[in-house]
Formats: sequence, structure tokens, C-alpha cells
Amino acid sequence: MFDSFFIMINANKVSIHAFGTGPKLLIAFHGFKEGGSYFSVLEKALGNEFTIYAPDLPLHGHTEWNDPYFNTDDLTRLINTLLHHFGTARFTLLGYSLGGRAALCATSVFIQQIEALVLLAPDGLKVNPWYYFVTYTKIGHALFRHVTYHPAIFKFIIGTGYKLRLTNESIYKFVRLHTDEEANRVLVYRVWTCMKNLFPVIPEIKRLIRKDQLPVIVFFGKYDRIFPPKYGKIFEDTPSARILAVDFGHQLLKQEVGEEIFRYLSQNTSLI
Repeated sequence: MFDSFFIMINANKVSIHAFGTGPKLLIAFHGFKEGGSYFSVLEKALGNEFTIYAPDLPLHGHTEWNDPYFNTDDLTRLINTLLHHFGTARFTLLGYSLGGRAALCATSVFIQQIEALVLLAPDGLKVNPWYYFVTYTKIGHALFRHVTYHPAIFKFIIGTGYKLRLTNESIYKFVRLHTDEEANRVLVYRVWTCMKNLFPVIPEIKRLIRKDQLPVIVFFGKYDRIFPPKYGKIFEDTPSARILAVDFGHQLLKQEVGEEIFRYLSQNTSLI
């Protein structure tokens, strides 16, 4: 079953897509240039046990985000509003790609209310010097804004940064993939700027996961060149986490992955 509704977060109108009819709540955050509607592919595998609430993140889908930033306080209000709307205090959390960063930040706030954490090719596991420079420093941000509208300079700086190892291969390929057209470059600039304060502190999040023995499954595509499976090594010392590489690239919103998620939750939590 598909439904959609809006909630207000301060002066911002957030679009929520809902799938499934299950008695448990799953909150899902989507990837860059996508939207909550993309999670419809998981409904067949998960919809009998879960109701999936999938917000359109700021600058995506039908969400009207008027504030300059989307920070942890906003994320907390968003999740609390969804919990109140569904009528529960506990939920399963899923984040894909860019949405993985939101899910990781939410984990540090809602750890005692989360029944399981599912990450699909998540952003936010590693700090990249280039990303930090262009989003967190005044000089870097001004440079980022300028080169967004000057593609030749943009490509030169990105390429030079990669050659000098100021940025890693995943960020380099992500930027090259999404910046061929000015509209795409502007979207990258706006999204990175808006969400720059969603900065997961991985050591602390892992400490909380270990303390609460939170079930975690992290999927990577074997052929993903943006967030490759080697990134999963960061959870090797986390007993309750499982890392799984599947025969796909970066796009992991597929029915087969939904079936793997269902199997994992069936075996490792009391949800099902």
C-alpha cells in the first residue's frame, strides 16, 4: 500500500512516502538525487512486517526546505514526529548512500529506541579532507561556490585534488558522475552545504552500538566505485554488525536486497 503525507519541521514542509501495512515502523533515508518514493521496491519484501516511512530529504522530491541547513536537531524533530504519527517509540532505521549519513547521525541520538540499523552503501563512514575543506572552511566554501558555476576550473580542481591525493577515489568519482551539467553541480553544492552539519562521529557511534549490542547490517555492492566494500572494515571490531557484499554496483534499492534485509532481521532481532 502506498500513501504520502506532509509534516512540518519548523517552517519546512517535509514530504513523507509510506509503504506497507506492517505493525512495525521502519524509517528510511534515501540517496542523492533520489527520494523517499525509491523505497517502494522494498515493499514486497518488508511490507507485511513493516510500515516504511521514507522522507524526501531537503532539496529532494516534494520537500520544501526553507532553512539554510539541515542539522541533527532537525533530524531529531523529523524522526520524533514520525514516531508520534505512527504511534510508537521504537523503530528500525535504514539509510542508503547519502541517507546513510543521516541514519548514522540518528543512531547516536535514538540508539535506545532503534531495534536494528540497516545501511546500504552508506556515506559518512570516512572523513574526506576535500569534502571537509569545501564545506567546513570559509575559503573552501567560497571556492566551492565559485567553481560550481565555472566548469573548467571545477574539473581542474577536482582532478588536481585527486592526483595530489587530497580527495579519495570515491569522492572524485561521485563528483565527476554528478557534475557534468550546471544543474547537477548546483545541486551538489546546495545539498553538501545544506547537510554539512550532519557529521557522524563514527568511533562514538560504534561505542554506542557495542554497548547496546544493536543489530547492524551493512550492504555494499561488489562493483560499487563510490562506496566500495572495503569501507565495511570499519565495523570489523563491532560484534553485532554484519557486512555483506552483493552482486550489484552502487544502486542497492532492489527487491533482492530487500529480501536479504528481511532474512537478516528475521534471524538477528525479535522484530519478526
